[in-house]
Amino acid sequence: MGLTQDALADRIAVTCQQVQRYEYGKNKLNIENLQLIAKALAVPVSYFFTRHCMTEQVSKEDHLNPSERKVVEMFRRIDNGEVKSTVVKLLKAASGGKRA
Repeated sequence: MGLTQDALADRIAVTCQQVQRYEYGKNKLNIENLQLIAKALAVPVSYFFTRHCMTEQVSKEDHLNPSERKVVEMFRRIDNGEVKSTVVKLLKAASGGKRA
């Protein structure tokens, strides 16, 4: 979903090692941490219990919040490649050039 284990660990206030333990099933998640993880990934808790989650990669677009979805929709309506390129450069500059 575009987050590193370190970034997720920061968002849910645990160590990166704890995130790894959750990911590999070595430690069980309590409901509070499951809720924090869902919030950090911008997905409902039910996402972790759906069949598609277990069997195939889900599009990151499926988990955008309303503001993010609107930005994607508007970006797709831009016909001019040069304008699209400028928007991408602006977003990179505004976000510090880091991956989201």
